[in-house]
Amino acid sequence: MSFALQVFSQQTDSFTDERDGKTYKIVTIGNQIWMAENLAFKIEQGGEYTYDNNQEQIAKYGYLYNWGAAQIACPQDWRLPSRDDFKTLLDNVGGKGKVTFQALLPDGSSGYSASFGGWIKDGTKYKNIEEYGLYWSSSAANLSNGLFLSIDRRFKIAGIFSNGFKWYGYSVRCVKDK
Repeated sequence: MSFALQVFSQQTDSFTDERDGKTYKIVTIGNQIWMAENLAFKIEQGGEYTYDNNQEQIAKYGYLYNWGAAQIACPQDWRLPSRDDFKTLLDNVGGKGKVTFQALLPDGSSGYSASFGGWIKDGTKYKNIEEYGLYWSSSAANLSNGLFLSIDRRFKIAGIFSNGFKWYGYSVRCVKDK
């Protein structure tokens, strides 16, 4: 007999990033503490982008980061999730398919509250806002590609993919172990 373990916490909390004073909602899912909002920290080294260069988008979607910038963007005591972190998240909210997709939505049962910030190609071509939530992983697939979590509004699915060119800009959600 197999079943998907669903470990949700409706308890949401928040923390303040000491680097810039921004407060983020957080949620506990299983043994992980996740940001329930996309990271919106402007790093000194660059590599972050605002959708259509519109600063008003930051409040809703955070920044889009290239893979290198994503590796150093999380605040102290937080980290960019690995492939295994994303796998654990998906397993905790239903595994695969539409149940998992629904659980990750802003009004979903997990509290993860995915936003669909789209992505940027080659530093200039913004794509798919309100269609995709793409979140970098700390795990690399190879020299050119990083792993990422995709939450796809068109097909109502969520999964981990390995074809994210490292120069693309995706969102960041940081994780903290309990």
